[in-house]
Amino acid sequence: MEVTLIDIGNSKGIRLPKAILKQINFSTSANLEVVNNKLVLTPIQKETRKPREGWAENIRSIKQSMTKPDKISELSNIDNDFDKNWEW
Repeated sequence: MEVTLIDIGNSKGIRLPKAILKQINFSTSANLEVVNNKLVLTPIQKETRKPREGWAENIRSIKQSMTKPDKISELSNIDNDFDKNWEW
């Protein structure tokens, strides 16, 4: 497929047709390199992770560590000078 170079500021660019983007599964990021005097554009595969994945396990772990007496006493000794300087 022949494409035309377009001006983008001081650079040049090409428009990638939607059909090609769909075919090679591009999203928003790509790796561009020169191999044997040719441009090679490779999609960067993002880690497919569900939102909040692992949160429940992390919270459970934190709660377990906070129920240990030594950890609770550590928290009660924290001095919070930040709140003392405010006038309400």
